[in-house]
Amino acid sequence: MTLSESSPNTLHLCANNRLAMSLKQQAVQAQAETASETYRKVAPSLQALTIANWWQQWRDSVAFSGLGAVDYQRLLSDFEAVWWFEQALLEVLKRSEKQGEEIALLNPQQTAKQLYQAWQLSNEFLPEGWQEESFLNPENQLYKEVSELYRSQMEKRDWLDSVLLQKASLSLLSRLLNDQPKALKSLLPERIQLHGFDDYTPFLKQWLEIMTQAGVEVIEETPGDKQPQSTQLFAAQDIRDEAQQAAAWAWQSLQTLQAVQGKEAIKIGIIAPDMQLYKQPLQNALDEYLVLQGVQKFDLLKEDNKLYNLSLGQPLNSVPLVQNALLSLQLFLQPHKPYRFADWSQWLISPYTQGDLTKRQQADLQLRRLQWSQISLPRLLNECVDYLEDEERLLPLILPKSLLEALEAQAGVQYSGKLSQQAFIDACQETLNRMGWPGSRTLSSSEYQQQQAFWEALNSFASMQGLVREQTVAQWLPLLQSYIAEQLHQPQTKGDRPIQIMGMLEAGGQQFDALWVLGLSDQAWPRASNPNPFIPMHLQREHKLPRADGHRELLYARQINQRLQNATEQLVLSYPRFSGEAELLPSPLLSEFDGKPWQKAEFISLAQKAFNVQNADRQNDGLWSENSLIEWQLDDRGPEVPEGESAPGGSGILQAQSKCPLMAFLDYRLGAKYGLQQVEETLQSTNQGSMLHRVLELVWDELKTQTALIALSEGELSELLDRHLKTVFDEVHNTLSESLLQLEMARIKQLCWDWLELEKTRANFANFSTEQEVYITLAGIQFKVIVDRIDQVDGKALIIDYKSGKASINDLLKTPLQAPQLAVYLHALAQIGQESQDKFVTQLSGQICGIGYGLLHSDDGVSFSALSEEGDLLPGRGIKVFSKLAENEKSEFYQVQWEDLLQSLKEEVETLARQIQQGDARMQFAKETDVQYAQAYLALRLPEVRQQLKLQAEETNE
Repeated sequence: MTLSESSPNTLHLCANNRLAMSLKQQAVQAQAETASETYRKVAPSLQALTIANWWQQWRDSVAFSGLGAVDYQRLLSDFEAVWWFEQALLEVLKRSEKQGEEIALLNPQQTAKQLYQAWQLSNEFLPEGWQEESFLNPENQLYKEVSELYRSQMEKRDWLDSVLLQKASLSLLSRLLNDQPKALKSLLPERIQLHGFDDYTPFLKQWLEIMTQAGVEVIEETPGDKQPQSTQLFAAQDIRDEAQQAAAWAWQSLQTLQAVQGKEAIKIGIIAPDMQLYKQPLQNALDEYLVLQGVQKFDLLKEDNKLYNLSLGQPLNSVPLVQNALLSLQLFLQPHKPYRFADWSQWLISPYTQGDLTKRQQADLQLRRLQWSQISLPRLLNECVDYLEDEERLLPLILPKSLLEALEAQAGVQYSGKLSQQAFIDACQETLNRMGWPGSRTLSSSEYQQQQAFWEALNSFASMQGLVREQTVAQWLPLLQSYIAEQLHQPQTKGDRPIQIMGMLEAGGQQFDALWVLGLSDQAWPRASNPNPFIPMHLQREHKLPRADGHRELLYARQINQRLQNATEQLVLSYPRFSGEAELLPSPLLSEFDGKPWQKAEFISLAQKAFNVQNADRQNDGLWSENSLIEWQLDDRGPEVPEGESAPGGSGILQAQSKCPLMAFLDYRLGAKYGLQQVEETLQSTNQGSMLHRVLELVWDELKTQTALIALSEGELSELLDRHLKTVFDEVHNTLSESLLQLEMARIKQLCWDWLELEKTRANFANFSTEQEVYITLAGIQFKVIVDRIDQVDGKALIIDYKSGKASINDLLKTPLQAPQLAVYLHALAQIGQESQDKFVTQLSGQICGIGYGLLHSDDGVSFSALSEEGDLLPGRGIKVFSKLAENEKSEFYQVQWEDLLQSLKEEVETLARQIQQGDARMQFAKETDVQYAQAYLALRLPEVRQQLKLQAEETNE
């Protein structure tokens, strides 16, 4: 029976809403093609419903007819039911604790969700009383106690949840069939046509059995009438490659199909077992490819502009507009509570915060200078905002007038005490309105839908009467955030899109002109079993609960595979060979398909297009005009640094130049490194290093010699460190909470203690200088160098550079030089000797016995990584003795003199300085990890560099 032949009293029962909507559209199209104009005007719509929608309609009809009703006081939503399970769980935990049998749970809220899932599965799949088994493990026992408490609460209040409502509805249907069969028949369809069901649940089986007993004809779904004329298999490099190939294939398929049928009738499917994993790569690939074909515009915010539709909804709390609303509520419902700077920064620079964006960005930049890890609204207004008065402020923070007025008004609002649910929602709406959310900018269509979805979610939350009656704002807010996180938002789109992206389940029962199934690796398909931990495993297997074991998942996957083969004539199956560095294998089920290898299509990205534009066929180019002649020129030199000027960043620019000249130019000479200061909740890594330097500087300024260090008792050493730590931490007491400061102080004290214990094991030494600032001139540029430490050992100098991160002396010996920041200390020491009038200092600066790193790391401990002229200078395995390297015939330093090595290092530093002075800004690096922390990372345009390297390699191979 075709859809156009379907009678009005036929129920088309669909596995999901998407399939129901698709069937209705097909019916309308069929009527438009075959029926007369008069009939089309009055033609009844197809009755295509999910089982949940049918139950709702039927219960309403039964109640309206007076035949009966499901009796209950209130129907709980799943969110409310999980909340009640959580309350029951907390009560059980409290009882156990009182009995001395404490149950440790990391996340009670997540546990409550699994308990509620067990409740639903138990009520539908398992026999009554299974909890009375003689042996129950602790998880089963916990479920038994929590579910009994939950059930008693439901019965006491005469409430139902979704699974109890289903059981009650089946009971009512069965009772009416026995007591009033004739009256019931008028409320049932004549026949039921099933669509898209891969598996029948127990409740659905009971319903179908009752329908059959009532005389309703049940028509099982027949396999699709399409057979794959072409099945192809593709092993992609990774997910990105897989998505790009699917995008190119979708466009090619669309062009082919448009030649034989109208665009509105075309249906190209892209599906995957885990579509959440492929959602973003697919969107990126399709947007990029379709823009380059000239069929989509760059303005991708306009949903109407796209040729594809993504059915996978996203959590409402992941939408930027809603994120701003939730952040506003967090910051301003409790204005006197301090929050992280990251939250304030995100709120300030959001396009959905009211006021001029430029001023707000400037305010964010200014706030970063204070390095406050936490900020409250009163503190912001009292200490930072410039009211154009004579009072002194820490910063002249000038905010947009409308925003400042809103902040001042909100600062005076107090939602104290306990609030009802409605009062809390009213407070939320008042706060958002007062703060001008979502800004003054005109919203796009999709943004408007997001705003409406949020308001609807607030109203829906307010209507829930199954939660606690009254509680504080601090208690309501996380509950609202959890609720918003569980709401899925699916933007409404206009018209039919020829390319449909969906999950495996949504594709059930649908027919496609062409279909690509992604992600069929052995880890994804069949799906891994995921049994509920609170139901005995033998019962899950015996009663075939969803996701119970691998065998059930294998059968389920094979059933879906068969359905997909009957759903299209053009089928492509693919999997990624790599996920990160992990190698993946194809799903064993792919061997059941008789397919040919997919011929990989050429996917040209926007970056590749820009690089290859000289060779593009401009007559068929949708992106570049015919007259846009582009001449490519090599431009890898910036302006020279004038003689006598200071190098930006001191010796840091030398390190950057050695890794990548363009990175050094962008980060230091153009100032990308000095843009936004980072504000962290703990001490920044740079601050941690600075504080370690400062404490050790104060310690050695006081001790002077190793002898003085060894003479200290443990108590005296502890007192010495405490005193200097207090001096250092007093400088940052306003930036962090007291508890974090104490933790950081204890951590740094332990590092310093371990380091000084290591220093006691060295050969006898005296400290010559700490943190000495030296100005040196290299290639006509002045560099500011701060030498962490110089020790005197037997009349010779030992240079030590403290590092709180990773560092190795091997970098000093590599060609080209990889540790110029260490080698430049040789120039600094020579400069110290030249400037001093003291003969001892002059002599010391010319005699160097070693150079290297002092490593202080919380995880790896303390150690030296250094190069010494002779042995026994420093303890540990990280010491390289140059005299031994010079004696080794296999060493690259065989028969090299120590003085020659030091001179060579100084010359390499001068070469780097000369490159900087000459404006050398080549895009050149040894490996991509060398530039991964560049502040101007995006400006390095690595995708285009990869394409250049690829083309160069291809030309070389040819």
